[in-house]
Amino acid sequence: MAINSETCEVKVRGEWIELTIEDALRLDASRTKRCPECQGQVRAHTNGSNGMRAHFEHFRRHDECSRSDAFKGTPKLHPCALS
Repeated sequence: MAINSETCEVKVRGEWIELTIEDALRLDASRTKRCPECQGQVRAHTNGSNGMRAHFEHFRRHDECSRSDAFKGTPKLHPCALS
């Protein structure tokens, strides 16, 4: 995911709610998180020793999401979107 993607969604009581990267990193890693734009599954990464700040990354690369580092310019739902 692109570095500026600092939110994700987590399902709570049947509803998707938006969380910041800081809040998502406090959750148990087994909690399913999704991209608020394409609804594809994402994982949260902590600050890297190489200077990269905490961010989300798609589990499966998706070039039709503007939050992806592979974005090609036409946003669409992820082929494995979570509902």
